[in-house]
Amino acid sequence: MQSRPVPMRLPSDRSARCAAEPDVPVSSSPPLTFGSHKSKIVHQILTGRSKVQLSREEFIRLVTWIDANAPFCGV
Repeated sequence: MQSRPVPMRLPSDRSARCAAEPDVPVSSSPPLTFGSHKSKIVHQILTGRSKVQLSREEFIRLVTWIDANAPFCGV
């Protein structure tokens, strides 16, 4: 016998909540707010303001590293 999924109900204040922890409010950021789309170094490379020349593969690696929420190294 398969169990049926229990529908998630929003609390009376209609704000989104985490299904795993219903007492924790959920927040999200608009798309393209963080990551390589807002990265100063990616902007400099794309606009030619940087003396760095990257191959396509190197550029993809850099963007992937940034979009994976790479840790800040203090550089």
